[in-house]
Amino acid sequence: MTSRRPGLLAWLVLATAALGAASCASTPAADGVTVEPEVPAGPVLRVVDTRNTTVTVRGASIDYGGLFADAETTGIRGELGEGLVTIKWADAESVTLVPKSGAAPQADVVLRNGQRTSATLIRKGRMLLTGRTDLGSYSIDLEKIRTITPIQAPAGAR
Repeated sequence: MTSRRPGLLAWLVLATAALGAASCASTPAADGVTVEPEVPAGPVLRVVDTRNTTVTVRGASIDYGGLFADAETTGIRGELGEGLVTIKWADAESVTLVPKSGAAPQADVVLRNGQRTSATLIRKGRMLLTGRTDLGSYSIDLEKIRTITPIQAPAGAR
């Protein structure tokens, strides 16, 4: 009698299943320790869209890239007169985006020190805010956002 040993393919399937089970989020380990999902680095923002839906976005960044990646994690970019400015999440209490017909939206900003100012959003690349929510990956065009409220700015963002 010959003994049957599983083939390489069967072994790979079993090994992959075992590794996948070990790396699942919130899976209790053998020693009773629970493995939690990784929290993305970056700011935590409360976003209200044009349908008045409020979403908390963790690890948020704004993608201004076209052919090449150009992600901004420290704030939102705008034009202030003839100059360019990055409105830092660490300095902003809230940013309200006001649509302008035929032009880039205006960003009305309330700073943490109470000062109010405004800038015109830069029209560049995708203009897509991305991050993670409790349900999974999230993305929204900047032009579909009404308000952004920074809840937590990334460390060293000033």
